[in-house]
Amino acid sequence: MRGTAAPALCLAALAVAFTNAAPARGDAAGANAASRTVVVLRPASSDGITAEATARVRGELVAAGFDVAVVARGDEDAKRDLETAGRDLNAIAAFAIIVTPGDGGGALAEIWVSDRTRRKTVIEHAQLGAADHARGAEILAVRSVELLRASLAEFWLPSVAPPSPAPATPAPGAPPPPDRVEAAAPQPRGFPAGLRAGAGVGLLESFGQLGTAWAPMITVGYGWPSGAGARVSAVGLGPGADVSNSSGDARVDQQIVVLEALKAWWPASPIVPVVFAGVGGQHLRVVGTPGAAGGRGNTSDVWSMLASAGVGASVPLVWTVSFVAQARGFAAWPQSVIQIGGVDAGRAGTPSLLVDAGLSGVLP
Repeated sequence: MRGTAAPALCLAALAVAFTNAAPARGDAAGANAASRTVVVLRPASSDGITAEATARVRGELVAAGFDVAVVARGDEDAKRDLETAGRDLNAIAAFAIIVTPGDGGGALAEIWVSDRTRRKTVIEHAQLGAADHARGAEILAVRSVELLRASLAEFWLPSVAPPSPAPATPAPGAPPPPDRVEAAAPQPRGFPAGLRAGAGVGLLESFGQLGTAWAPMITVGYGWPSGAGARVSAVGLGPGADVSNSSGDARVDQQIVVLEALKAWWPASPIVPVVFAGVGGQHLRVVGTPGAAGGRGNTSDVWSMLASAGVGASVPLVWTVSFVAQARGFAAWPQSVIQIGGVDAGRAGTPSLLVDAGLSGVLP
């Protein structure tokens, strides 16, 4: 019995020692694992940028699951305050922002992070110009959070976005929600606002003076949501009109450019009425050929000022494209007289009528 008692007593003593030591180590590890305290140093006197940036960083730390302790620091030895602040709180890190005014309205900022677990202090410098004064706090807060996230990566909890609520099922016969109504495709408008362009063909009638002539037409203008607008229209390059007398024949080509102001009513209706008026110029090119009585063919150019007024209608088709039909009257001065062999063969410009139709749309 005496030979076996000594080893048994030794084994019992070792078991008690390990039993007592294991909880001590577990308690220390648990304390370190449970500690998520970060000390934020707030200077005794700080400017608005420092105070706002510090407040933003504190909010980010709280959102990441840290316990934040705000401790006032002195203005003399920032490094000593950073390393000693919050020791009794078992903090894993300490953070501070130090802003020094610079030249020209700028500032030099230092972002300090003391990692207590690694016994390492990181300092990042940020230069704020005069143009950054309004966003200085935001810039410092973003850079501070990035530095803290890198230093405390193993402690930083990922942000969890709240689940999106399931869309409510509308009751039978209920109207659609407002956002669904707003997302509907826009309806075509006969007079949409914006930069507009159009093309068509017109029939120019001089009431027996020169005969009837066909001519293509192009239009460029701008319209406002109220229905008011302005445009420039050009008519010409058509086959022209033929005039003749006993002295010979002549071909008359007409070109008209007019600047007009216009007004449309009920721009969203199926048919949009439009009235317009403006001023411009008319060019006639007369090319004569000798007749049976002989003579010599001449070519001449005649220019006149003119005024216009008219009415029209616009019918929306698809998107911002509309069909446009209109009629406008012209009065030119001085009146153009075409003579062949010294004898009047026709007149142009007083009065004349242009009836046209085509497509018009808003440019993207």
